[in-house]
Amino acid sequence: MIKYNELLIDEDSKTMQLFKGLSVEEDHLLTKRVDALIRQGKNIRMQVIAIDKEEGNLYIEGYTLVEDLLDNL
Repeated sequence: MIKYNELLIDEDSKTMQLFKGLSVEEDHLLTKRVDALIRQGKNIRMQVIAIDKEEGNLYIEGYTLVEDLLDNL
């Protein structure tokens, strides 16, 4: 079974959230939710993380890793 790791990035707050081990269905649901937020004008983007990264090792300069990004959008 394919599992997806997605990184959601909020450009306004410079925060990001890592979603690990998503099933195909979970990935589609997340994509639909993010698409709806983008259509509402949120300055967010999502990208696939191809390799399995530990959350503590995920680092993009200028961004903070958070657990509840979707809850705050």
